[in-house]
Amino acid sequence: MRTAELGRRYSTAEVRGAVGDFGARIRIEPAADLVGDVAARLARGQIIGWYWGGSEYGIRALGHRSILGDPRRPETKVRLDRDIKCREPFRPYAPSVTAEAAPDWFDLVPRELAPGAPTTFMLQATRVRPASRQHIPAVVHVDGSARVHVVRQEANPGYHALLQRFGALTGVPVLLNTSFNAAGNPIVETPADAIAEFLDMGLDALVLDDLLITRR
Repeated sequence: MRTAELGRRYSTAEVRGAVGDFGARIRIEPAADLVGDVAARLARGQIIGWYWGGSEYGIRALGHRSILGDPRRPETKVRLDRDIKCREPFRPYAPSVTAEAAPDWFDLVPRELAPGAPTTFMLQATRVRPASRQHIPAVVHVDGSARVHVVRQEANPGYHALLQRFGALTGVPVLLNTSFNAAGNPIVETPADAIAEFLDMGLDALVLDDLLITRR
């Protein structure tokens, strides 16, 4: 198994229909370079819903139904806990990292980086390299560990590209990644689910496939 993206993909017509249903509350932002725009927003500290392609099988959001934030900022975790996810502050958030950069940031051996390894599905805790911990405090647990998610270009090209662009802007090819759902709700499935949760949770922006959405 190389990917958990086993759910259905919603058509352009279905996405546009959901946008139309919420049209009085949202606006579509012009984004000639969607990935670059989102990377810049994340680097400025925004927290963004990322809805891309088909939904994922299992208990993790792996870059298709995710909430993303800047791991360099401790306040990212504070805001997620307090205002968005409403979680206990002792619970850590996970880092996503490109496969190419993962060994530089996390204590991983080659077999742990292979396609389909547990790190592909955010199912392995590992040590964050000591020199890296100060650069990504929002995703390092109190004991110096992280439940790392290694992203390969061939498995999720859109999310991999976002990590690369964020890395080019900041020098940190890592993003905080948590599931796209409010407390007590399942992970979003449909485009309408994503828009409704975006509005209710207080996220700064929403990527809905090829659209960048903000509030009116």
